[in-house]
Amino acid sequence: MTIETLAQLFTIGGTILIVPQILIALISMVRNHKREKLKATIDYFEQIDNEIKKTRGELAKKYKDGIGADDIEKIYEDEELVRDINMVINAYERLALATNMGVLDYEAVKRLSGALIRKNYKRYRAYIEHRRINHSARSAWVEFELLADKLQKDVKRKSANN
Repeated sequence: MTIETLAQLFTIGGTILIVPQILIALISMVRNHKREKLKATIDYFEQIDNEIKKTRGELAKKYKDGIGADDIEKIYEDEELVRDINMVINAYERLALATNMGVLDYEAVKRLSGALIRKNYKRYRAYIEHRRINHSARSAWVEFELLADKLQKDVKRKSANN
């Protein structure tokens, strides 16, 4: 066996060995990305939840069954109340936007706060619709609505399968 033949065998052997290494590296990168996305989702959810927890709780007590059409006039008479409601809805909008764009993990958001997102969208729906119609804000909080709708469809799909 000549040196040239040995060199060719080692080149072929090296090439064969590099393919599994590339596959292992790719699998590792995908798993690491998924883990980082999950961690980012949990961290971001906790941050938003802490920002709005107190205000969200106060509003939930005040509007237990949701904001009705008759509540909206009273809300707009109180600037602080408008600010608080907008703060809570805006927080959900940011969470929804990041989730809908795939920056945050949808399954983690669903498990962490799916019911809470659906409940709060329902609570503020009349306010959101009023804002869209009466304040020339047709796209106000659409990401929040899209996420709440997707979560609701998942609940219906799951209950239909059971």
